[in-house]
Amino acid sequence: MSSSVTEKCSLRAVPDNHERSMHLHHRGQKVRFEDEEAEIIRVSPLMVIRTKERVVCGALHDRIQCLAA
Repeated sequence: MSSSVTEKCSLRAVPDNHERSMHLHHRGQKVRFEDEEAEIIRVSPLMVIRTKERVVCGALHDRIQCLAA
């Protein structure tokens, strides 16, 4: 086994930010997005949130803030 294969395998074992954030967010959770309160509709494969006037989807994990329960 070459060292490059070992490095590739060890890197896959570490979850990236997207995988970690999927465990932090869940359907129905209230969050803040662009100074508006929003509700998470779906987390995977793309996050989908609903604000008062629009529905937004995409890689939003780094662009939302959790609200206190």
